[in-house]
Amino acid sequence: MKAEIKYYTDDYSAHTEQFATMDAVANISSMLTEKGFIYGKNNDFWLQEVHYSKEGRQILTFRFTDPQRAMLQRLRGM
Repeated sequence: MKAEIKYYTDDYSAHTEQFATMDAVANISSMLTEKGFIYGKNNDFWLQEVHYSKEGRQILTFRFTDPQRAMLQRLRGM
């Protein structure tokens, strides 16, 4: 079973224009790879979906192959 963690774009990027999505994805990916995760669908994690909440905030959904490692990162504030 895979795990999903949802992040808000505006928590991980100071930009407000269209570039903010890619900036946030790059920032989150960098933070996770620094902790030993490998990006890629056949590896530890990948970007699964980008959508907007009812309140208008953009949400980035990352999927993880190991739910326990994902939850540990979430509990550590990531």
